[in-house]
Amino acid sequence: ISSGLVNLVSRLDVPAFILVVVMFFAIIIMSIFIPGTTEKWTLISPIMVPLFMKASTSPDYAQMVFKAADSIGKCITPLFVYFIISDIKQEEKLQTEINDITTLMSKENIDYTEIDKRLNRTVTKGNCAKTEEAAKEYLKDVISEIKTITNILEDDQLTNILTASNYKADGPNFTKSKSYVASTKTSLIEATKKYNELLTDDKIISYINRKKVDSYYVDLYKNDLIGTVDKEEANINKEITQITDILNVYEEVLNFLVKNKSSWTIENEQIVFNTDEQVNEYNKLISKIG
Repeated sequence: ISSGLVNLVSRLDVPAFILVVVMFFAIIIMSIFIPGTTEKWTLISPIMVPLFMKASTSPDYAQMVFKAADSIGKCITPLFVYFIISDIKQEEKLQTEINDITTLMSKENIDYTEIDKRLNRTVTKGNCAKTEEAAKEYLKDVISEIKTITNILEDDQLTNILTASNYKADGPNFTKSKSYVASTKTSLIEATKKYNELLTDDKIISYINRKKVDSYYVDLYKNDLIGTVDKEEANINKEITQITDILNVYEEVLNFLVKNKSSWTIENEQIVFNTDEQVNEYNKLISKIG
């Protein structure tokens, strides 16, 4: 029916006043069958704008007529009420889904299997589905960087660097240990940079911009995401700062041991120095780790 109306209107050759009236009512009728503003404008604008220009009426005026008729059409069509209710339900589903995922992310023992299951499904339809896709694509990238950072923070090999067994295995030059600490710092710096970049407004908005949805859904996306992810930012960056400080101390300790490699030995699984001054300096460095 809507296509028939468009074809009928396209054949009009009438004065501007009559054209405005006919187009106004045609758009109201179309609203019964096509409630969506974007879809309706896409269908009728290639016909409407040239007709108005032909009648010596500006494209801006054509758009104004369209918006007025579209507003009235939405108010009187029963289908629009249905679509409003449907959209509200879709938005509620979306908000619940994203909130559930961020709740799972904030738990002490993160269940990545359950998170992945939710990230790889779609529970909404239409433009809400596009918004959901954008949100989940973004969260996948955030979680990927969180996993990388978490693996570094929980690395057992790091905790063994300053042990008697490692001193015996890799001392007195600690080539492997120093290389491992340096590479860990580099990996942590890169992961942190990527993570913090994901938290910038430009990066966040880029995911929804790819979906070509209208500003309403862009705002919905931003409101659902920025606040929930920002809650995690401070905690993760605090942990990153702590582990970076610890790695710096590791390097100081290893450099101290290399510098004084002829002045210490391992006895009964403990490091023993030749002088009290060296013992004090070593203990002072170790105490920085906390």
